[in-house]
Amino acid sequence: MPDIKDPTKAPEGTSREDMSKRFYNAGCTLEPGNSAKFSNGSIWNEQALYVKAIELNPKFGYAFSNLALTLEGGTIEMLGCTWNEIQLHIKALEFNPESAMEYTNLAACLKPAENVALHDGTTMNIRALCLKSISLDPSDSGTWDMLAKTVTPGEKVLLPDGVEWTVQALFCKAIELDSSASALWNNLGCSLGPGETTPTPGGAEFDSRMCFMKCIEVDPKNAFAYRNLAKSMQDGESVELPGGAKTKAEVLAKVQELDPDGVPPS
Repeated sequence: MPDIKDPTKAPEGTSREDMSKRFYNAGCTLEPGNSAKFSNGSIWNEQALYVKAIELNPKFGYAFSNLALTLEGGTIEMLGCTWNEIQLHIKALEFNPESAMEYTNLAACLKPAENVALHDGTTMNIRALCLKSISLDPSDSGTWDMLAKTVTPGEKVLLPDGVEWTVQALFCKAIELDSSASALWNNLGCSLGPGETTPTPGGAEFDSRMCFMKCIEVDPKNAFAYRNLAKSMQDGESVELPGGAKTKAEVLAKVQELDPDGVPPS
């Protein structure tokens, strides 16, 4: 652990706030499952580092946020209370109300129909949290994807720019921001009905099948895309995929190869 991030190497007289930052920064350097060993021989995991950072500075919003991301649905004892992910993210927002990612992180913890009350009493659901995040910073692909999943076919959602967006337009925006995320192409394909097409980033018109094929092009191991592609095919029909033409039977076989424990596609 570099001396500048090692709390046990902090100069005498270091403030509680600066000590808190040292514990927080040490946590940020760790890969999931790893621990930090300080010069005094003590060993700390990521959660313990964030908890210590919060104990030293109970208004350190980013420490609350990072601690929440380590829980994966669990809880943790801290400051005399039991905390879950949602409570930690709400606390992070209390101290970082202009952080777009805090709204996105909280949205990702909620169930589809769930509402949450923020520290100021405001009640928000996934859609409202995503819209707030986008109003602060529209550059995160995952936030657009999460927002799109709240929109039903034929519905439009009013964005902070005053324009109404369809579910397809929202998925396309997510793709524009991160075209390497194969799941976005699959999600876009699933939003299109029979005979429907949508303009995609770059201007080309895609139907659902073309979206699934693009997903496979980006990630040839995406079982969901193969499954959805197979559903769009007739018996005996072939499509051109990376590695050559594949019949419906071959596409179905690929689904089983990639996801042998999944529900057999029909």
